[in-house]
Amino acid sequence: MITIINTPSDKPSIQDDLWHVVSSNNVSGLGFKYVFDIFIGGVQKVRVKQFPDPTTNRGYLNASAIVKNSITYDWVTFDNSVSCAKPNISGEVGLDYDVRYGEEISGITSLNLISGTTRAFNWRPPIFKRRIKGISDYNNTWVTSRPLRTSIDYPEISGSTYIGEKLMVGFNRVSSLSLVVNVYNYNGTVTTTNLGSISASASEYHQLNISPSAINNYAGSALIGTNCKYYEVYLNGADNIFRVDIICDRGYKAIPLHFMNAWGLFDTARFGLVRRLNMEVERKGFTKRDYKFGLSSVDYYTGNKAVESKINHAQRGSFTYNLTMDAPTDADYEWLYELLLSPQVYAEIDGYFYSVTIKTSNYEFSTIINNRLRVFEIEIELNQTRYAHAR
Repeated sequence: MITIINTPSDKPSIQDDLWHVVSSNNVSGLGFKYVFDIFIGGVQKVRVKQFPDPTTNRGYLNASAIVKNSITYDWVTFDNSVSCAKPNISGEVGLDYDVRYGEEISGITSLNLISGTTRAFNWRPPIFKRRIKGISDYNNTWVTSRPLRTSIDYPEISGSTYIGEKLMVGFNRVSSLSLVVNVYNYNGTVTTTNLGSISASASEYHQLNISPSAINNYAGSALIGTNCKYYEVYLNGADNIFRVDIICDRGYKAIPLHFMNAWGLFDTARFGLVRRLNMEVERKGFTKRDYKFGLSSVDYYTGNKAVESKINHAQRGSFTYNLTMDAPTDADYEWLYELLLSPQVYAEIDGYFYSVTIKTSNYEFSTIINNRLRVFEIEIELNQTRYAHAR
């Protein structure tokens, strides 16, 4: 008889070990093996047979390597609404998988003697407090490690629609979200607006865009206008306040990077200072003779144009950006390392979103006491290779 000793619980991480531990009263049988079948969505992914651990006689299965392959990363959208996406638990923010336990004795296999379902989520462990801190610490609150204060530029209006850069952040809530915005103007007035509720998500997780353009579109008016100094977004009470300062970027043009954070939802890191676009060119060519045969001569010129001795067959351009962020706080530096480890990053440029690769490979958790105010610089590769005319 198979007995389940332990299974992952409390919103376990797909990106960490998922240990399943079982025992059997038949371990003394000839050639005994534990049999583990992993099913996702009713489809068998793998069958594992293993001998009992020689010390404990238990069977140990780490399902992580199999389960993480069923996670998808194409669910995010960047529209101008507050509720951008509600990632599901069918492979987006998490998934359910079944483990069916059996045993093999003397070459005879008995399958599915007992089974269980585990719901795991697509988050990765922090640097410290592995197995202590997890995504369950973000229930009914913002699902992010960032400080709940940032800055953004004024929205613009196109026809009856407000446009502008996005500000992505996740939230966890079993029921609907109550959205309240406090707008603080330069003249000292405060306007509180209850914008109503955002419908509940079956997975409990919401991908939100709390930028001025999205909030104005949700409100149907210029709630956040040119007189706004900053605004606060309340979701389900005063304990969940996110402050956004309105700033002018002067002669710079910001490039926000929207990236999947450690908890499987998207954050925005805004690079609003100097940016430099660079191009690296790879060339291929072949040589040829530098003359032509004429009827009565060998010609090295056609008119006043010399005969070329090399054909530039193909050129390929790869583009990178060097971006600069104004001096982050200590708390920002504690959060921004997630950007360098993110599996999916988009650069927002002129209203379009381009997948990029982070080229920066070293990161210092800078602090003011060590380095005083220090800007944060990063190099990104635009995944937009361009080719010249082929000859």
